[in-house]
Amino acid sequence: MVIDKAVGIDVGLEHYAVDSDGNEVENPRHLKHELKKLRREQRRLSKKQKGSKNYEKQRIIIARTYERVENQRTISSTSCLAITLTTTTSSSPRS
Repeated sequence: MVIDKAVGIDVGLEHYAVDSDGNEVENPRHLKHELKKLRREQRRLSKKQKGSKNYEKQRIIIARTYERVENQRTISSTSCLAITLTTTTSSSPRS
């Protein structure tokens, strides 16, 4: 495999990733939404009486929400790595 040209990747805030050819990957905002939801659910938990059935149900909701947030953090960091690897290793075969 022969690499014809090098591609630079810029990781930023406005655009998640921009390569030197000008291809842009938008910044996913789903994490911000889930963090907002997590804050709201934790506030709801703080108003429940500790040890009650509703407290336990709310605690489980928070655990699920936190797991979603954690998964989104790992997925977004690995997707940037996948974009980088795909962009840098893809090249057209020479005839």
